[in-house]
Amino acid sequence: MLLEIYDFPPYGGYFDAHSIWHLATVPLTILWWSFIRDDAEFRTSSLLKKSKTKAK
Repeated sequence: MLLEIYDFPPYGGYFDAHSIWHLATVPLTILWWSFIRDDAEFRTSSLLKKSKTKAK
């Protein structure tokens, strides 16, 4: 977020704060969706375990 707030001129005419912000969002997106996937798997497995114990 700070890259969007504290704008600076391009280094070498190519990389400014906004372009670095977009570059930083790639790994953050991968981390976010891997967390979402792992959380969904955990919640699903815990719900399945609960339903199996109720069925007994």
